[in-house]
Amino acid sequence: MKRFGERLRQAMDGANIKPKQLADRSGVSQRYISALLAGENETPRVDKAWLLARALGTSIDWLVTGEMFQNDQLSPQEVALVAAFRSLPETGRKSLLRIVHAYSDNS
Repeated sequence: MKRFGERLRQAMDGANIKPKQLADRSGVSQRYISALLAGENETPRVDKAWLLARALGTSIDWLVTGEMFQNDQLSPQEVALVAAFRSLPETGRKSLLRIVHAYSDNS
């Protein structure tokens, strides 16, 4: 079973995000994130885990336990897509949605 830090690294890689960016997006210190990644802290505080999961666009359930629960059936690519979408400004989100809808209408 993977450690929390390994799942955190997997989610960061999927979202193509570095520790400094995650710290900026989540409000969790880069030092705390680095300690998690290094395995120095195996049991993160729930509030910190929630902030990290939210910033990465993944579920806290998966990040903490490694298990996906009923409503959390996103693939790593979907998690990365959601994280990227959330990082866009509102105009970018609207433009991307138009592209996706146009593509899906033509498929």
